[in-house]
Amino acid sequence: MRNFVIQVKFPFGSCPSEYWHEVRWYATTAQEGEVHLGEQGRIERPKKDPTIDPDLLRLEVDFPLNGLVYILGWKPLLRAG
Repeated sequence: MRNFVIQVKFPFGSCPSEYWHEVRWYATTAQEGEVHLGEQGRIERPKKDPTIDPDLLRLEVDFPLNGLVYILGWKPLLRAG
């Protein structure tokens, strides 16, 4: 089984509440940079598990497709002041 994982570890207490994933065509394809809606809809939303690590954001993709770019995005937290 092929599995692809993206993990981002944030500093203590700064894991964002808004996050998402995108799947886009790789730059050498005819659809360069366009969103691949079929694959994007197939994979699950990124996960946070406060019981394991509240500052870790994780995207798991079972059987990723060649020629696509998998992106984990988030909205940064604003600094006070």
